[in-house]
Amino acid sequence: MYIIQSGYGTLWETKEDGNHVLLDVLQEGSIFEVPFIPDRTCEFRPHSPVQVSICDWREVLHSPIAASVIAELRKYWTRVQTLQMIKHNKFVEDRLIQFLFFLAQPFQSKTNEHQLALPFPITHEELAAAILSTRATITRCLSQLRRECKIDYFQKQGKRYILLTNRFIHSLMSTQPEICLAKLTPSTNISKAKRIS
Repeated sequence: MYIIQSGYGTLWETKEDGNHVLLDVLQEGSIFEVPFIPDRTCEFRPHSPVQVSICDWREVLHSPIAASVIAELRKYWTRVQTLQMIKHNKFVEDRLIQFLFFLAQPFQSKTNEHQLALPFPITHEELAAAILSTRATITRCLSQLRRECKIDYFQKQGKRYILLTNRFIHSLMSTQPEICLAKLTPSTNISKAKRIS
């Protein structure tokens, strides 16, 4: 069992055919486990300086933090299941929109304009691998979303980040009202980042 003490990153699984599958996006306080399965390789990719602790189940179960650890593990498996549901959507654009929101929501990052921002840069290849698509299709979908003013980009420390605009959020809420944004609260101010025109 692993505990993210600080920082954040993504957890990927490498299949037998060499394809990479995203399992979860993890941040400070996240707890996860990787069951041993033959021919299965998992990789944690940090997107910031990260400190990870390794715990033994036998020690945790007899400690005062057992209940909170189990609760965090439930959250982890819920996110894994949510990601699997996203991948089963028929249309790539729907998968992409839901996945972008999936990435942004746990970090609750907003600008002063109350737009959701992905907390780390992600490539078109990574997006394609995460939602079982191709780089060319992802590039086309992102271009369309930008033309519709649903996403934008901003530059920060020489890296490009994706910004989910109010139009993106309103469109998501109108087509999928079960996704609740009420719990989102500002935590990271990126208003000083350079917008890309």
